[in-house]
Amino acid sequence: MKKYFARPWLIVVIVIMVPTLLFTAFEIGSLNEDEKNIEAIYGNQLDAILFSINQYADDAVNHWAKQVNDIFLLSREEREKALIQYRQSNPQINNILIGSYINGIPVEAMAEQTDDAGLKAELKQELVAHADKLNRLKGYLKEGYQKIESVDLKGSREQHLFLFMTRDKVEKYYLAGLVINTERFIGDLLSPRIQAVAGEEFIISLVRRDDDRVVYRSLREADNGNGTFSRRKQFWLLPDYDLAIQKRGQTIEELVRHRTYFNIILLVVIDLILLAGAWFLFWNVKREMQLAKIKNDFVSNVSHEIRTPLSLISMYAETLKLNRIASPEKRQKYYDIIFRETQRLAGIVNNILNFSRMESGRRQFFFKPVELNHIVETVLLNYSYHLEKKGFTVSFDAAETLPEIEGDYDAISESFINLLDNAIKYSAEVKKLEITTGKEGEYAFVAIRDYGIGISSKEQKLIFDKFYRVTEGELAHMAKGSGLGLNIVKHNMEAHKGKLVVKSEPGKGSTFIMYFPFGGHRKGDEAEEK
Repeated sequence: MKKYFARPWLIVVIVIMVPTLLFTAFEIGSLNEDEKNIEAIYGNQLDAILFSINQYADDAVNHWAKQVNDIFLLSREEREKALIQYRQSNPQINNILIGSYINGIPVEAMAEQTDDAGLKAELKQELVAHADKLNRLKGYLKEGYQKIESVDLKGSREQHLFLFMTRDKVEKYYLAGLVINTERFIGDLLSPRIQAVAGEEFIISLVRRDDDRVVYRSLREADNGNGTFSRRKQFWLLPDYDLAIQKRGQTIEELVRHRTYFNIILLVVIDLILLAGAWFLFWNVKREMQLAKIKNDFVSNVSHEIRTPLSLISMYAETLKLNRIASPEKRQKYYDIIFRETQRLAGIVNNILNFSRMESGRRQFFFKPVELNHIVETVLLNYSYHLEKKGFTVSFDAAETLPEIEGDYDAISESFINLLDNAIKYSAEVKKLEITTGKEGEYAFVAIRDYGIGISSKEQKLIFDKFYRVTEGELAHMAKGSGLGLNIVKHNMEAHKGKLVVKSEPGKGSTFIMYFPFGGHRKGDEAEEK
C-alpha cells in the first residue's frame, strides 16, 4: 500500500511543491526589480499628466493666435475694432503688438500700442537678438504651419511675450506679439485645468527654475509644501518655469515598500495553503493537468484571435493620432477600418461571454421579426476589410422574396460570423466563399460554402462539441481558434427550433447551412412543447 501511494506523492512533491518553493524564492529575490518596474510605470503616468497640462496651455495660446489670424482676414476698419474687442475678451493679455514684416521688423510699429518705455526698449532688443527666429517664423507660415515663439521678458517676471507670424487676405505678413500677464495666465487659464487633473490624489505645482520658488500649487495645505516632487518637467510656454507633481499622502516609494511586505506575507501564506492542500491535490493530479492543458490552449488561441484586430486598431489609431493622414477620404477609411475591427473584436469577446452564459443557463434570446438578407449584408460589410486583407473573394446570392423569420438578431449575426470565421481559417489555396440565402419548405436558410480542407465524416460528429477543433490535415494544426464557435452556433440554432446541416468531404471544402423556421412555424413548435 505504501508503494502504491509513494509514486503519486512523489509526483505531487516534484510537480507542485518543489516548483512552488522555487517560485517563491525567485519571487522574493525579484521583488526589487518589480519595485523598479512599478516606479517606472508610475513615473510614466506622472509624465503623461504633466504632458496633458503642457498640451492644454499650448492649445490655449494657439487658440489666441488663431483668433488673431481671423481678425487679419477682416478689412482694415473692422480689424481695429476687432483687436479692441479681442483685448477686452482676453484679460490675461496685457498688450497686443502688431508690426509689418518687410525685410525686417519696424520696432516702433511693433510697440506702438503700448506706452511702456521699458517694454519698448526690451522689445527692440529682443527682436534684434532673435532676428533669425523671426525669419524662421515666416518660413514656417509659408509652409502652412504657424509656430509660436516664447520670449521671456527679463525686465519683468510678471509679463511674458509670445511671438508668431500672421498674414492678411492679400498675403501681407505681420509679426504679432501677445504680452501676457503671467499671474493671470496661470490663475485664470491653467488653474482650473490643473485642479481638475490633480483631483484628490496629486499635488501639481509651478516652480521657477532660477530659485526653485513655488509660484502656484494646486493644494495649499502647509503639510504638503515640502518641495519634494516625484516628477518635474519644463513648462513649454514659460521656459523659466517647471511643472512639478507629487502624490498626496504616501509617496510611491512608501506604497511600493508596503506592497513588497504584503507580497512576501502573501507568498508565505500561499505556500502554507499549498502544502496543506497537497493531500487533496493528490487524487486530482491527472485531471488537473488535463484541465490546465485545455485552459492553456484556450487562452493561447483566444489571445491569437484577439491580437489581430487589436494590432490593426492600434496601428491605424496611432497613425490618426499623429495626424499623418492629410486626405479626409483616407482618414475616413481609417476610421471605418477601426470601427469594423472593433466590431470584430467585440464579436470574439461576445463569443466567450455568451458561452459562459450558455454553460450557466443564463443566455437569453429576444425574438422579433428579422430579415436574413439584412443580417448577412451587415456582417459582410463589417468583415469586408478583414476578408479583403485575407485575400478572399465573396459572392452573395440573396433570395429576393425571402420572408421574415422570428429570431434573435444578435444570436443569428453571431452564428453567421462564427461560420464565416470557420470558413476563413480552414481555407487553403482557394480563398473563395459562396453565401446563399433561400427558402426550403417551411424554413428560410443561409448557407456558407468554402473550398478549404474539408471535414471527414468521423470529425463531423464531433465538431459541434465545445473546445473541439479539427485535427486532420496540416492546416488544421496551424489554424487558431477557441473551439467555441460551432458549439455556440449549435446552441443558437436549438434556441430558434432550427437545424444546422454540414456537407463536407476532405479536400473538397465544406458547406454549413442554418435553417430557420418561419415565425408561425417556430411559435407552433413552442405551443406544442407547452
